[in-house]
Amino acid sequence: MTYSDIQELCKYREFKEIYTEEKLIEENLHMKRYQILPVRYMTNENEIAKRFLIYHSPGTGKSFTALWILLNFIDIYKKPSIILVKSKEAIMEFKQRVALWYAYTYNYRQPPTGITNYHQFIKRYIEFHTYITFCKSVETIKDISLYENRLLIIDEIHHFRNTVGNKIIYNKLLKFLNNIKDSRVLFMSATPIFDNYNEITSLVKLIKPDFDFSIKITPKKLEEIMKGHVSYYGLNPPDTSVNFIGSHVPRIERFKIFKVSMKGLQLENYKTLASESKSICNIGISHVKATLGVIGFKEEDSHDNYDESSSNNISDNNNDENISISISNDDDNENFSDNMSDDENNDNDSDNILNDVNNDDSK
Repeated sequence: MTYSDIQELCKYREFKEIYTEEKLIEENLHMKRYQILPVRYMTNENEIAKRFLIYHSPGTGKSFTALWILLNFIDIYKKPSIILVKSKEAIMEFKQRVALWYAYTYNYRQPPTGITNYHQFIKRYIEFHTYITFCKSVETIKDISLYENRLLIIDEIHHFRNTVGNKIIYNKLLKFLNNIKDSRVLFMSATPIFDNYNEITSLVKLIKPDFDFSIKITPKKLEEIMKGHVSYYGLNPPDTSVNFIGSHVPRIERFKIFKVSMKGLQLENYKTLASESKSICNIGISHVKATLGVIGFKEEDSHDNYDESSSNNISDNNNDENISISISNDDDNENFSDNMSDDENNDNDSDNILNDVNNDDSK
């Protein structure tokens, strides 16, 4: 298949029927039409799309789309697919999506032999890595063929920004992708490019590594380069017209405001919450004052009539809220000093960790 042939795709039944009203079998799996198109497109038979970008708006189910594409290759590639995410926390979040996706998918179709839950599915078909741990592992491995003949899914590709740390990871990943063979790479992002035109070049290098970058990239050339390599879906397409109603409010230039007055139960709840919030705020301020050793006196109080015997128990009367504040003794002060020392040590430890990370990046 060549670029000129892509225009003919919609003539094929599997793509043409997506734009019809007839019921599609994938909709039984809770797939949306914009998800069905890339899932049908990214198959082993498609030799043009070795690398593909899912550029869908937030909340549209990019992870589900990627997992359904993964199903296209579990019988093709005998090795587990690799999913790269930003952090360990992101791995846990992605696993939760796998659990939900598994329930949707295998409530309708038969799971693979020997698979009875999503934990087993992950163990057999998916390897999770963070960007950093993966780049470190591929640097030390001697046989890069271990990563060939696989599906590689890279989530949130927009994190490879033009910062020092991100450039290091980006260059290592780019070198790795250019060395592996017979693998598919799936990128995902809701915002692949922010506000720097240099990010276009970085993105194209990942998706089209064989492109001649000595050629000037124009909008028309960019469209030609990326044709067949991007699935875009936006919740608010650029050709959508938006009509605002309401009136102008001072200092708000871009939007019109339609004022809605609160009434009845809504208004009563708001007043109650506002009152409670004020009381809580006053309590919090009193405790902060006590912690810092700041004692407030009424105007009629003076140092002359201040009773030192009462210094161990001071009441702060604020909005009819009586707050009893105990002043710490010498032992407490020693403990407080110890805690301050511990905090300083923790800060030093944090600085050491940051230095270690920076040293790793500089290497």
